Amino acid sequence: FYEYRIDLFAFSQKLDVTIAVELKLHRWRRALEQSLLYQLCADFVFIALPAPTIARV
Repeated sequence: FYEYRIDLFAFSQKLDVTIAVELKLHRWRRALEQSLLYQLCADFVFIALPAPTIARV
């Protein structure tokens, strides 16, 4: 995916869906940009951030 790598990618056989998770300690805007791109290859996309970072969003 160009210069991007998905941090976690999973496939559920039971539900027949793919899931991508972007992990970030900081730079939540960058995580959002990446997650928008990941929608091209995953059914569900999530962003995981630590609680202190979420409090600043």
